[in-house]
Amino acid sequence: MKQLLNVLFIEDAATDVALMVRALERTDFLLQYDIADDETGLRTLLAQKKYHVIVADYNIPGFSGTVALKIVQSVCPEVPFILVSGTIGEENAVDMMRNGATDYIMKSNLIKLNTVVKRELREAAMRKEKKVLEENIKRIAKYVSRVTGTEYLNEITIQLSNALNADYILISLSDDCIKDHAQSVAFCRNGVIADNIHYLVKGTPCESVYNNQTSIYLDNVQDIFPAIQFLKQLNARGYVGIPLTGRNGEVLGAVVALFKTPLENASFAETIIQLFSSQISTEIERMKTDELIKYNNILMQRAQHLAHLGNWHWDLKLDKVSWSDELYSIYGLAKNNYDPSFQGYLSLIHSEDMMRVQSAIQKSLKNKSSFEFEERVVRPNMEIRYLKSWGDVIKDEQQNVVGMFGACLDITEQKVAEDALMLSEQKFRSMVHNIADIITLVDEKGIILYESASIQHVLGYTEAELIGRSIFELLHPDDVANISQALYESIQKEGNSVAVNFRFRNKQGKYVLMEAQGNNQLSNPHIRAMIVNSTDITERKKAEVLLEESKQYYQSLFEHNPDAVYALDFSGKFISANKGLANMLETTVEDLMQMNDFSSFVAQDDLPRVMHHFLEAQKGIQQHYEKVKIITAKKRRILVNASNIPIYVDNKVVGVYGLAKDITEKERLAALLEKERKQRMIEITNAVITAQESERQILGQELHDNINQVLASAKLYLDLIKSNNGFNKDAFAKCDKLINSSIIEIRQLSHRLITPAFIKDSLAGAIDNLFDIPIEETHINIHKDYRKLDESLLNDGLKLTVYRIIQEQFNNILKYSKAENVWILLSTESGLLRVFIKDDGVGVELGKVSHGVGLMNIKSRAGLLNGEVFIETAPDCGFSLEVLFSESKTAELSIL
Repeated sequence: MKQLLNVLFIEDAATDVALMVRALERTDFLLQYDIADDETGLRTLLAQKKYHVIVADYNIPGFSGTVALKIVQSVCPEVPFILVSGTIGEENAVDMMRNGATDYIMKSNLIKLNTVVKRELREAAMRKEKKVLEENIKRIAKYVSRVTGTEYLNEITIQLSNALNADYILISLSDDCIKDHAQSVAFCRNGVIADNIHYLVKGTPCESVYNNQTSIYLDNVQDIFPAIQFLKQLNARGYVGIPLTGRNGEVLGAVVALFKTPLENASFAETIIQLFSSQISTEIERMKTDELIKYNNILMQRAQHLAHLGNWHWDLKLDKVSWSDELYSIYGLAKNNYDPSFQGYLSLIHSEDMMRVQSAIQKSLKNKSSFEFEERVVRPNMEIRYLKSWGDVIKDEQQNVVGMFGACLDITEQKVAEDALMLSEQKFRSMVHNIADIITLVDEKGIILYESASIQHVLGYTEAELIGRSIFELLHPDDVANISQALYESIQKEGNSVAVNFRFRNKQGKYVLMEAQGNNQLSNPHIRAMIVNSTDITERKKAEVLLEESKQYYQSLFEHNPDAVYALDFSGKFISANKGLANMLETTVEDLMQMNDFSSFVAQDDLPRVMHHFLEAQKGIQQHYEKVKIITAKKRRILVNASNIPIYVDNKVVGVYGLAKDITEKERLAALLEKERKQRMIEITNAVITAQESERQILGQELHDNINQVLASAKLYLDLIKSNNGFNKDAFAKCDKLINSSIIEIRQLSHRLITPAFIKDSLAGAIDNLFDIPIEETHINIHKDYRKLDESLLNDGLKLTVYRIIQEQFNNILKYSKAENVWILLSTESGLLRVFIKDDGVGVELGKVSHGVGLMNIKSRAGLLNGEVFIETAPDCGFSLEVLFSESKTAELSIL
């Protein structure tokens, strides 16, 4: 089928036109043409129609080819302009070519016209495509340079959709959870961001893309893949898929463009997508590294305000001003409450613009000319609005100015947008200047053709210092072979992408560790180079080493912790578990990881409580609970204390850490200890009861054996005195002595039985009273030391216990020791109450210390208040008794 060709002939000879038409129609073209032979005709035709090519004679009477070329260049410079002349000289032809003509042919050689037109149409199409490509690249780069993350992906899909006129653009990544599936991270549908989709890759045109191959279908893609319902739902016909490759060369995902109509310019679409695929891959990897892509919401902002235009008229003779309704709205005034006037208008102008506006209007009136300026006005609510105002004078028949008319356009939103754009451009320039990534273009030999400005920030070079140099002269010698091989592999196939790491010498002579992603665009006529994105990864590598060390440290703590450590998802399934948990539950880590949830290990009566704490942890509240009954895999029942700690990712709870400790043995020992404590208390109680009974027995014996016999003897002496009828001095004296002895015995018994009143008397005073009677009869020297005793630290129960212990031991001394001196020390120091009693009596062998009632009483009383008893004695070395009471152990106890 012949190609339709619209041709404009600038020619005055009809025969020459006929020959040229015949030359063009002979092969590939079906012509529609017009003829212009003067300047007016040419301008008229150029204004009315669009032409594929213009063929012009050099010499036309009254109208030269030079003039025609200037007119064409001013109206449609993109249209090929071919000179066909029989008289043009070589010098004139070169001059015309220099001024914009695309080629020239002699009329004697019209057979070449067809070939020249074909070539010029191809080159014009290429120029147009290149121009469109460059404009699209600049526009896309302008939009996406200001955003990052999800906004970047959304924006670039929108911009690619606009640039390619595609109905659908999506960026998808492999689904790590479901094999052969992909998940879109940005989906533009009819120019608007839509909800992301999840789809099967296997058996679709995307399958080859995910195998790192560019996939293009010009038409009928849904017929080629009839089983894919998604393509039918979208009514897709044309398809372009470009792989996204990571730094290590692995396929991250795909950029896919779908068209409801057949794809007309596949190379253009492929070039545009391919050019930005490296950037998209880099951004996706950056997002993955920073963990910013998981739960980000798609954010869009569009602000588009329609300008408001108002008209005005000023009658100078009547000094009357009239406004359109819209002008009242612009000035923020109510029409029914405001009568416009020139002075009123001036009062609304911002004070900083007043002089300039008045001067412009006065100049217009004086020069009878129009004016145009921008101004600020202040609304009644003090809001400032920006206006663009035009005006012109109205003149009468005598050319006198009788009025003015004009319009005001509210450009506030435009001004705000311009300021924002200026700020955005400043940010963009700053970002480009400071961006960490370096963009480099190199040829197949490794010669640098282009460097981005960021090279100076990273390596210290300016672009000019590197352009024209070979990358190999700046590489570390040990990396040259690897980079040569990578470059060789990359240039073998168009679009092939290679990721490498290497060391590059900076301007200071030090080697910097770099990571680069190269993409072969050598065959692309618009690029003809390898595109290399490079990043300084020195710090990242250091961080990775530290991260790995930290990971190993954590893993070691996790694996070798003797207690149970584990992690659960929200369903209760184990995400991880250490050997401590497996050992406690008498199973294996592998079996735990296969379980659906942990509940089967919890006793039924404790399960509600455990689930409550688990759910609270999911809300972000740390939990600790004790004595949970657990049934192990071997059906053994154990007790554990457990803690649940929320797991946070991006400030959101995503799971629960668990810590558990087996307290079964501890609880068994505690129960045994409690049993022993109760048994001891029973023994102590029995000892106290026995001691009390023994004391009653002693009191009875003393009353019977001592006091009764003394009193009986006294009665005999009294009877003897009465029977002799005379005073018997010796008998009376003996009787008196026996009665006094009885009184002393009774006083001693009374002191033993009566409880001192510590509210009135101090402990020291009560002890002093204890020694009064015995000292009179026995002549024992008592040595007392209470200097370090603080009685305010002692309760009455403890005082009574100390009193009874001293009383009991002193009675023992009186009965058995034959001592001449007794030392008594009471002190409260370092949280201890010390009771020390020592005599210089006969003593006994330590192994033969009597277990009599006295010592049993002392040990029983001390034991009731957790006191410790220490005894030291030896024959002829006296006897010492020390009792220690801890304040912390006795603070809550008392004896009545």
